[in-house]
Amino acid sequence: MAYPFVRRGLTKGFCDLDWTLLLDKPVDPADLATTQRIAAKIYAAKFAEPGKTNIFGSMTSSHSLVHDIGGQDDTNANTTRRILLLLESYVPACRDAYDRVRRHILHRYVEDDYGLSFGSGQKIVPRFLLNDLSRYWRTVTVDFVHKQRADAIPGAHRQPRKPRRSREPGSWRCSYQPSFRAGAPD
Repeated sequence: MAYPFVRRGLTKGFCDLDWTLLLDKPVDPADLATTQRIAAKIYAAKFAEPGKTNIFGSMTSSHSLVHDIGGQDDTNANTTRRILLLLESYVPACRDAYDRVRRHILHRYVEDDYGLSFGSGQKIVPRFLLNDLSRYWRTVTVDFVHKQRADAIPGAHRQPRKPRRSREPGSWRCSYQPSFRAGAPD
């Protein structure tokens, strides 16, 4: 998967490409070699290596994206990957695993939010998902401030700044239309 700037055709003028290899299958030692081949092709195309946080430029297991929503195992990196997968990712090849993982993540957000099924208010808001969107925005903001501070240090690693508009809450879009029916996703 590639993230927002490829999807919107904004790679021109930027020297990095945020990407991850989404794995939705049993563990296979060959996955590392596949990830390394993808990375080599991306870097051969003159894109810079991803940042030091290792959120991008590696492989991502669907299991942590789906099963670690909330709780202590849901790291900022995991939340970032999951929210970007839902809202801003682009798949240049086979979409089967991608579509399946998206359905399962959305199923977790809806089915685990009992307020959606049993709430008495007129407006039904998936608060579980809303909480993760807020958490993601907080993470992006704190990371931005941290990078600004690092830029003030002479000789520090400097990442090019990307357009602010892409990750502002007002630009979030999700094509999910919940049916609120019982049962697992397709």
